[in-house]
Amino acid sequence: MDEEIYAGYDLQGGDEWLEFHTHRQLEIYQFIAGCCYFQIGSQFYELEPGDILLIDGMRLHKAFVKDEGEVYRRHVVHFTRESIQPLLASLDASQLLELFKEGQGSLYRMTKSSDKEIVAEKMRALAELTQLDSSYAFHEQQVKLQIVDLLMTLDRMDHQSIVEVSARQEEPLLRVQEIAYYLTQHYQEKLDLDKIASGVNLSKSYVSHLFREVTGMTVINFLMKYRLLQARYHLMMSDDLSIQEIALANGFESNAHFSRYFKQSVGMTPSQFRKANR
Repeated sequence: MDEEIYAGYDLQGGDEWLEFHTHRQLEIYQFIAGCCYFQIGSQFYELEPGDILLIDGMRLHKAFVKDEGEVYRRHVVHFTRESIQPLLASLDASQLLELFKEGQGSLYRMTKSSDKEIVAEKMRALAELTQLDSSYAFHEQQVKLQIVDLLMTLDRMDHQSIVEVSARQEEPLLRVQEIAYYLTQHYQEKLDLDKIASGVNLSKSYVSHLFREVTGMTVINFLMKYRLLQARYHLMMSDDLSIQEIALANGFESNAHFSRYFKQSVGMTPSQFRKANR
């Protein structure tokens, strides 16, 4: 089956899911249980059981579990646009991909408990199907049809009984969103904590304390992860740029600094990553 498709049902815990991460696939995520909020780029969302997140996986995102004593549970489906675009085109349904806002994420809350169960059941069936023997001649097509069916279900609900929920607007989170937004707009520049604090009109100590308290990471750590995300994208998509050009264009001090940080974070050199993703 297409390796760009993944479905997981009732996933629980998992440290790798609690770190900032990106992936090439689009993501359908249904929150089931726990106590957490979710960050997509510079936006923060508090989740309720049954909530649906539609995420462009290339956007840096992370779940923050607020109560470690409660099990964090969710269903997820990953797929690339390219993997289902031909099928959608044949059904004259390419507009279904517009559910995913490019480079962003959206939170949808269903007003009917029965709708939550319908979506959960479709995600369960999809996860089970991906685990079946893939030697069946039409296995991949069957999986893709179920993804399209799930998208159609969400699209129908979007017009009837599902509402889009805005990012949280509480004062501390608003300040953190402002800081994160500033970083995503100025990551190519030479930044330190003084310049960042000045850019958002807050004190350096407040920026440092608040950002770490809310996100669990330092401002500079977030900045470096975002730079890494952008560099990874350019390594995959910009063959005309040299590795040094990519490093400097994304705010790294030098090619050596970029290569060292990249290997430490990704486990391979930028050259190896580019070769592996061609």
